[in-house]
Amino acid sequence: MGKINSNFWCMSRRLVVVVMFVGALSQRMLGMVYDNRYMPLLQRSYITCADRPSHVRGALFAMTASQAFGQGDDFLGIPEIYGPFDLGVLTKSMGIAQMSLSPLLSELQDQKIPFRVDGHLQTQGAAFGYQQQLGDLLQLGFTWFVMRSTSRQEFFSDRNNMNFGSMLTDITLDEALREALAELGFKQNYAHQVGSSDFDLYARVGYRWDYELKCRSIDTGMRVGLLAPMGVTRCPTMPASIPFGGDGFWGMYGQVDVEVEAKEDFKVGLFARLNKRFAKTKMVRMPVTQEPSIFGVAQGNARINPGVTFIFSPYASIEGLRGGLGLRVDYTLTKHMRDSWSDARPTGCVPVNLCQAEAFSHWGSDYASFTAFYDFGKMKELRSFEPLLFFTWDIPVSLFVTERSVKTNRIMLGVEFSF
Repeated sequence: MGKINSNFWCMSRRLVVVVMFVGALSQRMLGMVYDNRYMPLLQRSYITCADRPSHVRGALFAMTASQAFGQGDDFLGIPEIYGPFDLGVLTKSMGIAQMSLSPLLSELQDQKIPFRVDGHLQTQGAAFGYQQQLGDLLQLGFTWFVMRSTSRQEFFSDRNNMNFGSMLTDITLDEALREALAELGFKQNYAHQVGSSDFDLYARVGYRWDYELKCRSIDTGMRVGLLAPMGVTRCPTMPASIPFGGDGFWGMYGQVDVEVEAKEDFKVGLFARLNKRFAKTKMVRMPVTQEPSIFGVAQGNARINPGVTFIFSPYASIEGLRGGLGLRVDYTLTKHMRDSWSDARPTGCVPVNLCQAEAFSHWGSDYASFTAFYDFGKMKELRSFEPLLFFTWDIPVSLFVTERSVKTNRIMLGVEFSF
């Protein structure tokens, strides 16, 4: 950790200006927030340099997915993380809700007519981060990025498991499906979204020991962050839409971290984090019987209290392999616990089955990340403001907790400065 110097108040004023600038732009920014089952919004610790504890980072990224993890070794279509889709179940719920049904849809009620629902997700964006050292112990920072996404759903009748639909042609089944979705107000099977997600503003208190316990350095810290919902949320009339963060919920987190430079140019570290989103009443779709919540027949206010999200991430890095070349490997485990739902609509509305929504609200993901970087200031005796270039590939794996999360790959190319 650096000492307090004569530039302390200058740096403080600069940090305040940057934070105000980001606050003004936050409607177009997206934060690294972890608790998103669609995308690996993973925040990597900065690549540290001795006596240069402040950092700024920018990167371009792209993500793609066409499958989701079920339970065990099963793979699902992306929309199926909220449960299997059955047209007979959907029409039964519509009948209970006293919606207008054609003779064909009325005939399908209580029948087993399953569909496989595939999904596709493509995103591109630009990410930024800043961390400023203030004195010996305190660091303030934020992360955010802009993004656009295109997501699509496709329905395929599962005739092998039908007990009634086998008497219907594929054309008739497709017409019945389109009619039911149109009656529910779903006009399209795709979503194109551009905007932001949650803004992550944090403070970290840490200390660095040099040449202790036979290590070159040991850096430990505690971090507290605020997650402000300033971006895109799921649209109730577009089942293909996705949230770009915590889906409109405020939140905060606590984190502990440690990084050890065991010997020159070899570092290992880890951090553990606990995220909590605060309860909120919002307009959502809700199941009447057993239909997935994103296709819920009932629409209205529900009081949702999100479960906690636990994150654990160890890593190891080797620097100076050839000049400024280095390699780093990260593993990230994310486990989101079950949400709690309660009906907040006026009395007299059609009853809903919120147990169905809660049952598919918990999920987990495992990611292995590989980073190659080149530090242009590594070999210089007197370092100035040389950049560090990096390329990262985040790969979804199924090791410990993976279930009901989207199998999304992310690549990122960026630059980082320390000062």
